[in-house]
Amino acid sequence: MVRVNYLILLCASLAVAGCGKPQWSKAGLSQVDVKAQEDVCWNYVLNTPEGQTKVANARTLRAITGGPITLLLINNKNPKEDTSNIMVHNGCMKDHGFTP
Repeated sequence: MVRVNYLILLCASLAVAGCGKPQWSKAGLSQVDVKAQEDVCWNYVLNTPEGQTKVANARTLRAITGGPITLLLINNKNPKEDTSNIMVHNGCMKDHGFTP
């Protein structure tokens, strides 16, 4: 019974952790400019070999550290909701000087 409760708590916490999308900002930029950079980062994540390699590495690391349950968070229907893609996207935004 304790294992079941622990598993339910783990799944719930993982689901909640991936829910919120940060609102990005950078001094001196309008929301249009921020949205343009978000689109650039999504293109990097979804359409470039380097971005896909980072996503694959993030998935591997999550599987190793979090176990197979983390692989359930892969969302093939909407890649912008896939937690590994979001991690790489957020890294791209931070690399370009944006803050959440």
